[in-house]
Parts: sequence; structure tokens; C-alpha cells
Amino acid sequence: LTYVGLYLFLFKAQYRSKADSAALALSGTYSNTVLVGLPIILMALGEQAAAMVFMIITFHSAMLFFMTFLLAARHKNKVDIVKPLLLNPIVISISSGLILNVAGLKLPSLILESFSWLAKPAIPGALFILGASLVQ
Repeated sequence: LTYVGLYLFLFKAQYRSKADSAALALSGTYSNTVLVGLPIILMALGEQAAAMVFMIITFHSAMLFFMTFLLAARHKNKVDIVKPLLLNPIVISISSGLILNVAGLKLPSLILESFSWLAKPAIPGALFILGASLVQ
């Protein structure tokens, strides 16, 4: 709802193009979900809530990206709208993880340990970058 409201405000009241309005609405709503919502939920509910949070982010990402591509599309070709959604790295990575989990496939411990090292500073780093960007 926030995305649609922001899109309509930018398009109607600010006289922006459809593409500009869609991109600005995405940037104004999506980053809040991932950069602010994810760390807060994980810190409040703990690691056991991570799977559900990432499922919500996957659905949210797919929905917002689809709406952005649909509203900003200059072409009426369905492939031009759906292709970027299917090739989105966030949607691909979380969907791949879900498929591997459901299939019962396990990654080697070396890879899991490497990902764990990369994951630990990700949330505090994202919050730091978000705060630093607000200074400007």
C-alpha cells in the first residue's frame, strides 16, 4: 500500500514519469524492509525467525519488483516485465536456498562456515551504512 501511495503521489502530484515514479517508489519502500526491518526482527525474535523473515522478504521483493517493472515498462511485452523479476539476485538466492532446503541437500561445511563469517557483520554493517547515508 505504501508503494502504491508513493507511486501515485509522485506520478500525479509531482508530475514525474511512470518510470521515475516506479523507481522512486521502490527505493522509498524496499530498502526499509530489508535494511531496517530485517535487523530489528532478527534481534527481537532471534535466529529461529530467520526462515520466515526471508520468506516474507522473498515474497515482498518479488511483488515490489514485479510492480515496478510493470508500472515502469515502456514495452507491453510480458517477457520484458517478467524476465528482470526472475533474474533478480535476491529472488534467485532466497529461492535457491529454499529449494535446497526442501530437497534436503546440504552444503559442505567449508562453504557454510564461509557464509557464516560473511553473514555476521552484514546486519550491523547495513544499519551503519543506512545511518551514514542519513547524514548527507
